[in-house]
Amino acid sequence: MPSTHYNGDGLGKTNSPRTEGQGEGGEGREGETETLNSLNREQLLHISRSLGLHSTWWFDESFLAGISPPSGLLQRRVQKAKEYIESDDKLIDRDGGVGGLDIEEVKMAMVDRGLDVLGKQDGELRRRLKDWVWLRGKKGWGVETMLLTRYDS
Repeated sequence: MPSTHYNGDGLGKTNSPRTEGQGEGGEGREGETETLNSLNREQLLHISRSLGLHSTWWFDESFLAGISPPSGLLQRRVQKAKEYIESDDKLIDRDGGVGGLDIEEVKMAMVDRGLDVLGKQDGELRRRLKDWVWLRGKKGWGVETMLLTRYDS
């Protein structure tokens, strides 16, 4: 499954889904702790933008001339979103997986994870959410890794 990863330096994307502190091969290891403290400011901003955690007026040049949200605000909001997503992933897995959700629940779960739902067929939405849950649960990828990874398929 090809993927790209926001590299956090403002220069675009790389082909590796790794974040800082992750081992070779790009896969998270069970027990490996990814913390928000290991993410740089650009990565926090990327996650916050992807999940809609801060207002776009922070970036309206006519208003604040590109001033971005304070790091503490970004960390708190991203941490809360991360905890919610981890909890939701466990509930989806506990309740029979993605197949047990109706399509509106699938769409809500994907939006919560910053995944695009517009113009996608129901089967593709289910497949992408199933991939997310599989990578989180079976491969052990952390939420931070998943939020910094986007799939080309």
